[in-house]
Amino acid sequence: SMLDHPNIVSIYSRGETDDGQLWIALQYVEGTDAEAALKAGEMTAHRAVHIVTEVAKALDFAHQRGVVHHDVKPANLLLSDDAGDEERVLLSDFGVARPIDDSGRGMDGAFTATLAYSAPEVITGEHIDGRADLYSLGCTLFRLLTGRQPFGDTDDAGTIRAHLEQPQPNLSDHLSWATAQLDAVIAKALAKDPAKRFGSAREFAAAAAEAVRAAAP
Repeated sequence: SMLDHPNIVSIYSRGETDDGQLWIALQYVEGTDAEAALKAGEMTAHRAVHIVTEVAKALDFAHQRGVVHHDVKPANLLLSDDAGDEERVLLSDFGVARPIDDSGRGMDGAFTATLAYSAPEVITGEHIDGRADLYSLGCTLFRLLTGRQPFGDTDDAGTIRAHLEQPQPNLSDHLSWATAQLDAVIAKALAKDPAKRFGSAREFAAAAAEAVRAAAP
């Protein structure tokens, strides 16, 4: 497969059955996912940063090969059973990923992405590149650190409006230890204009890691 990377769930084979059912054989990852770990109360700030740092490697690798994931969210970040700094993180569900240049389809495919993590340009059906995944990764870190979605737990229309129009939320409104530095990192990742976001997923992850290490208890 084109996306052969230690932080990406491997696709072994795919095909179609005689009666037309499509199938895909994926690497099995023993463990949990980041959303489940969060809900189980097992997500620390340092673990969240480790997860985002590992996923960033997978995203930059994909983006360099012209592939956007389109659905970066905690439930798609698989965590192996190795605890601590050795914990392996694998990005799954590249099923909705498609080559970047296939952007003429606009809205018909946009909402395969989960709305809470969708970049403004995904919602409006504009040209999408890897920077949309960076926005989703920023939303993901916000959720892993606070337990909340960055843009409200409102209805779909409210969430869409918030992504498009509301200023970026501050982690410091939800975390007593969050600093202006950390708020600034999230604000940059969630910039409405893709050109104002970080240059790569790794660059975002490194800035987030530095801000968290400086502040987190």
